[in-house]
Amino acid sequence: MKFSKKFSIYKYMQIPSDRKVSNSTKLISGMTLFSLFLIGFGVWSHFKKPAVETDKVHLTVQKRTFENKISAWGILQPESEQSIVSQVSGTIKEVKHRAGDIVNKDDIIILLDNPSLVRKYEYSKLNYESAKALSEMEFIQFEVKRKELEGNINIFYIEWLTKTAEVEAHRELAKQGITSQLLLRKEEMLLENAKLIHLQAVEKLELNNKFENLSKKNIRLKEYLAENEMLLAKQNVDSLIIRAQASGVLQGVNDEIKLGEYISEGAFVGVIASSDKLYAKLKIGASFVNSIFIGQEVKLNIKGNSIVGNIKRIEPNIQDNQAQIEVYFTTDLPTNARSSLDVTGEVIVERILEALVLELPNRLNETELIGNVKVKKLDSKGYIDKKIEFGSYAPPLIHIISGVDIGDQVIF
Repeated sequence: MKFSKKFSIYKYMQIPSDRKVSNSTKLISGMTLFSLFLIGFGVWSHFKKPAVETDKVHLTVQKRTFENKISAWGILQPESEQSIVSQVSGTIKEVKHRAGDIVNKDDIIILLDNPSLVRKYEYSKLNYESAKALSEMEFIQFEVKRKELEGNINIFYIEWLTKTAEVEAHRELAKQGITSQLLLRKEEMLLENAKLIHLQAVEKLELNNKFENLSKKNIRLKEYLAENEMLLAKQNVDSLIIRAQASGVLQGVNDEIKLGEYISEGAFVGVIASSDKLYAKLKIGASFVNSIFIGQEVKLNIKGNSIVGNIKRIEPNIQDNQAQIEVYFTTDLPTNARSSLDVTGEVIVERILEALVLELPNRLNETELIGNVKVKKLDSKGYIDKKIEFGSYAPPLIHIISGVDIGDQVIF
């Protein structure tokens, strides 16, 4: 079928060429087309706009105390330790404390059984009592003998004096011719004899005193030896009770310490780690060794308590890519602190008061801050690209050396 040229103009609208279109109809059609054009342009303009930078991070410069820290971990160690060694042999009868227990001085650790030591002590005790009784008996005998000799001296002295008086009387009678010279001479000889007996008694007493003194020394020595033997035997019996020689934590207990086991004299039992003076032995990453020094401040956490100390020693050797440091405390330890307790700490490498910092979110790495960043000043409405010099990074804070002021907003 053929259509006229006039009809083909309205092909899309399917209007026959022989039908006339009114002016009002043309106006409505034009307005409809114009409206569709406006809607299409609006949609196109909307999708042509740049997308909002939702992946950017907006941060505000703050002024805070900045601390750069190194993480450390380790245990508490005692400044002094004391070994527990069995002084005697015996069979373990009872174990009062195990490794890890807190003990006080003189607390019983282990009870041993050794019947032969007990019997020896009982025998030595009887021997000592016998030596004491014998000493007392001999001392009494010495006293009796001494008093006897002293009594004889007095008797002989009196006889000497009596004879002296008699001789004087005979001398007067001999002068008067009443007594013969022979009788006088006899009396004088008796006087000399009485004097000699007295002097012999005195000498005998002196010798007796010397003998008594030497005998007493010998008796005292025997008694002393008997007493020492008894005390040593008693000490051995007392050593069957193994006690803590100091207060602290019982550590490193011998694996052979079990009920019924026999231990010999000098056997190692364990170690008492003193709780009076403790220090922290900590480990840090080997890469941080150049950042630490003697006297450096360390903050530690001991059972939830914050403690401050200083580095006193740095181990010269690196093991397993770790360095060891010893920290001594400048504040009092909590009451629950004890040897071998796990502790964590932070070595303060750098502290800056009133430093300009940014608090970075977890998803932002400090390496992303290198280069220009956009900064919005407080008195500016827009962002500008600006170079910022950053310092140390101590998550979540990074120190700003220059380039911004407090309150400035930074976008990454």
